[in-house]
Amino acid sequence: MQNRYTGDIGDFSKLGLLRALRAAGLSIGLNWYLTPDETHNADGCHVGYLDQDEYRACDEGLWLGLRDIVKSGKREIRQMESDDILRATFFSDCLDFAGMKKPERAARRANWFARSLDAMSGCDVVCVDPDNGLVVPSAAGGPKESKYVLPSELAGYYAQGSTVVYYQHKVCIANYELRVLPK
Repeated sequence: MQNRYTGDIGDFSKLGLLRALRAAGLSIGLNWYLTPDETHNADGCHVGYLDQDEYRACDEGLWLGLRDIVKSGKREIRQMESDDILRATFFSDCLDFAGMKKPERAARRANWFARSLDAMSGCDVVCVDPDNGLVVPSAAGGPKESKYVLPSELAGYYAQGSTVVYYQHKVCIANYELRVLPK
């Protein structure tokens, strides 16, 4: 996750799911897997759903909250860390490997993950939101590994007794449609 993505369609879907789990009585933990913003592409611009009433009808409170964040120009994940958006335990420490060699990256990640485990302890559901999903061999151990979740990290949350959800999308949504079915 990068701050520049705050409030995009991915957040609406992910937070909508977590809000439903919370409404069912489960305690939620969310590790954003925050990494520094990049500037080499236009990712994070998928906010057209905020102009569509079909999305508003799905979860008006969430839709309004995310719309206000996007319109404010303060697209930072901490803006979503409010009870109005999601009552949860958040871990939003940035995992930044800039200028580090492999041993330093491994040590930083181990420390970062230990702190996240501590923060998420006791949560019924832990959701992780890495930039690029589950680590791929080409990124393992490299400087871009911070953009991925490691299988051992998912296992660590599970070993603590949490149900684990990791968010990943692979397709860029240029045109999307939502149909709300009648109740």
